Amino acid sequence: TAFQSEQRKHFLTDRIRQQSINLEQTQEKIKVLENKSNNTNLSNKVEQDLEQQLNNLDKHRDKLSATLKQLNDALDHLTISKREAQIVFENSTKLKAEEEALTRLLGSNDPELWPPLIDSLTVDVGYEAALGVALGEDLAASTNSSAPIHWSGNTNSSSSSTPLPSGTKPLSDHVTGPSALAKRLEQIAVVEDSKIGTIVAKELKQGQRLVALDGGFWRWDGFTASSDAPVPATIRLEHRNQLKNVREKLSEAQRITEDKTDFSIQAETSFEKLKLQEAEMQTLVRNTEEIFLKSQKELNKQQSDVSENALALSAQR
Repeated sequence: TAFQSEQRKHFLTDRIRQQSINLEQTQEKIKVLENKSNNTNLSNKVEQDLEQQLNNLDKHRDKLSATLKQLNDALDHLTISKREAQIVFENSTKLKAEEEALTRLLGSNDPELWPPLIDSLTVDVGYEAALGVALGEDLAASTNSSAPIHWSGNTNSSSSSTPLPSGTKPLSDHVTGPSALAKRLEQIAVVEDSKIGTIVAKELKQGQRLVALDGGFWRWDGFTASSDAPVPATIRLEHRNQLKNVREKLSEAQRITEDKTDFSIQAETSFEKLKLQEAEMQTLVRNTEEIFLKSQKELNKQQSDVSENALALSAQR
């Protein structure tokens, strides 16, 4: 009937309109899914960035490893330099103590109005006993003319010295000091030992003396002292030579100590600098690792979203 036809027409019209709406909605969904599928390009870029971050992380780790090795080497270097500095410092301290003991023994630091002649002499090593026994207490006299007892140097320079016994040498060849002592030293003969001295002593002329390196002593007038006789001046001369030797060693030890100390300070400075570098590298590696893990998590999420969108798009089509 006409009524039924009209109803059917309305029904089909509504059905078509609903289908159109559904089609439009489906197309919109497909469009959204297609837009989401374009995130693949974004994922690719994130993946490239992730790869670059991984390369950076590897470089940072390598640099950190190298810094740790340098730090370890610097620590070994610092330990050795400190140990060497300590050894030379201890040696310097011992020498300083020995120098101070000898200085006190010789009284070198005491202010003296008239310094003794003995402290102004330079004696070859091995000739201390010869000089000490030859001059004895005369070495305690000063060269200052104001002193009650002194060496004036007022000798007749025109007078010639009496030749010494044959086979001997003058003590002046082995002693350096004030000119006031020159004439005296020129008339003191030196021999190797007391056995030779006993023979040569018979040839001494008036005013001459003879000494042996072992401490034996003979005078022209017959006065004789064996090598066993203690001579304070000889001991003092030996101590003075010992002090000179100690001071030379101390000077060198102090120089080495300064060098080693400076070297140790440089090593410690280098070590501290490397420690700071190591701390900075640790922070850099840690931060890079955090960025890498965050980027990797984001990439995994995007890849998962792309897969889900692809499935949904396939289902819609």
